[in-house]
Amino acid sequence: MKQRYLLILIVVGCLNGCQMFYPCHSGTWATGTVTDLKDLPIGDATVSIYGSERKTKSDGTFSFALADALPFSFVAKANGYQPIQAPSRTGHFVMAVRLAPTNSHESSQVVWKKISGKEFQELLGTPTQSMTGTR
Repeated sequence: MKQRYLLILIVVGCLNGCQMFYPCHSGTWATGTVTDLKDLPIGDATVSIYGSERKTKSDGTFSFALADALPFSFVAKANGYQPIQAPSRTGHFVMAVRLAPTNSHESSQVVWKKISGKEFQELLGTPTQSMTGTR
């Protein structure tokens, strides 16, 4: 009988993943702006992290809050501009993404400025929620 309960516990643990006993996924909370090299906003650009895509607003802004997952990368792209791909980071950030035109000799860039959870809350005006179990 004890073996049966142990087997059930193992199966339930496997179905729930590592989060059954403790939060195992860190995450990325970020807000930022996508601009061109002249600092003009690029609306309708695509930004993605951990494979989850967002479109920027007309003022070039975006935000996301996601648990980490594969692929561990951040990508920004827009028609007529060089895309940029960078390793993702975990924590709270304000991001500045500058996309270079396709015919430019300059490169696109992304800057991650680490901030506290409280600063992030104040920027968005909403409480930062735990991302345990979300994807």
